[in-house]
Amino acid sequence: MSYADSPDGLWKPSNKVVIPFGEANEWDHRVIHDPSPLIHNEKIYLYYKSGLDKRDANNKYWDCWGLAIADSRQGPFVKHPLNPVKNSGLLLVRME
Repeated sequence: MSYADSPDGLWKPSNKVVIPFGEANEWDHRVIHDPSPLIHNEKIYLYYKSGLDKRDANNKYWDCWGLAIADSRQGPFVKHPLNPVKNSGLLLVRME
């Protein structure tokens, strides 16, 4: 993550992990990408994408969206307990 006091910069890297990978066999244990932050009522809602590590009959890979929430732009971001909050159509089954 990088941050600035203005959209014009100067942008500074935070040099820390904002949203850690999930534990082994969790839906977001391999990759986290495409963050989309929203600010509402002084909280930051950071939607992010990860792969479910499942493929359909056509070998199509399925993505899901997670949500992490923080009180400040530098976090800590706490993953929502109902993650993934949105999927691309695959029936979700716990991998435990």
